[in-house]
Amino acid sequence: MRLGSATAPHTTKRRRPSGGGGVAKAQAASAARGRAHAAPAGPPTIDHLPLPDVGPVSRATGSFPVDEARARRDANAALAKIDFSKRDIMLWVPATDGHAIDPYFQRAHDFATTRAGDVSLSVVDYVSTWELRQSCPTGIATLKLVLAGIRERLGADLRHHDITLGGMSQGAWIIGEVMADPKYADFVKRAALMGHPWLAAHQYNSGQDRRVRVVNNPDDQVTLPVAGSAADGLDSMAAVHMGRTQSSLALLARTIAKNPHHGWLLAKSYTYGWPVFKGLWQDQHNYDNDMVRGYVYLETGAYVPSQKQFFGSLDK
Repeated sequence: MRLGSATAPHTTKRRRPSGGGGVAKAQAASAARGRAHAAPAGPPTIDHLPLPDVGPVSRATGSFPVDEARARRDANAALAKIDFSKRDIMLWVPATDGHAIDPYFQRAHDFATTRAGDVSLSVVDYVSTWELRQSCPTGIATLKLVLAGIRERLGADLRHHDITLGGMSQGAWIIGEVMADPKYADFVKRAALMGHPWLAAHQYNSGQDRRVRVVNNPDDQVTLPVAGSAADGLDSMAAVHMGRTQSSLALLARTIAKNPHHGWLLAKSYTYGWPVFKGLWQDQHNYDNDMVRGYVYLETGAYVPSQKQFFGSLDK
């Protein structure tokens, strides 16, 4: 999938009022209100704020420790990346092993803001490893601290800004848990979750929160239910991706015995790069085709479901 310049700019274009001098004055006044917060010098910090309660993290049981020092460091770094002179703030939370904005999501933003947007798009970097029992809760704490910092920085002017969140995979997991906590996410306008893991504690597939849209491909292993022990499912996934199969054979055998479809999808995932299978099947945890739709939803509130979520309509 490649973003087409003939499609993305029109779908992401935000309409502005047009008319005479009265409307122009109203626009100027609105813009002034939206930027009235830009007085403090230097980026905000969260050093003085208490560590947030992470709350439930997963359907899996067991320990989910938070690295407080890492959460605070990453939150301060994320706040420093935000352009508070913009009207709206959009935060991207990457997938596992990612530490930057998804390139397709970034391109959707670039198409939109060259036309009419006034959006600060930046990344909330976090641990982002397959040590999910520590990476995910620390990422949740990081994002909550970032939102607390935004609230403190903007103060009463917060109502003039749209704060939106987008993420994929573990990033979507983190956003989903934060959106379930009104203490930190009550002012978030919209959230887009792509490849949202079934193992997450909170799910949004049935309209649990009208602000949240979820895009899950139909055979994406990360999004499918795990039979038996959710803890075994979580630890098996981490073991495979961290190369610990030899030391985890009993765990993997137990999990796959209860989840043969997951075993098949795992085996198939090793063939995605083989030329002989090109065109036969593709990585269902790939959401490149959905990045424009996710961005448009966050920017405008317009959501267009795809009849073929995996392939989408952007290749046409």
